[in-house]
Amino acid sequence: MVTVKRITDEPAYVLHRYDWSESSLIVEVFTRQYGRVALVARGAKKPSSGFRP
Repeated sequence: MVTVKRITDEPAYVLHRYDWSESSLIVEVFTRQYGRVALVARGAKKPSSGFRP
């Protein structure tokens, strides 16, 4: 069973990003406290997303 934990305000380096659906991404990051973590960024590919430059 997978335990889901919400991580906020943690500095991280982005290692990889993968397309997951039409508008979402899976992002692998490395943090000092949690190590390597895979995150789901829902809606990250939408034009109005805060993740876009």
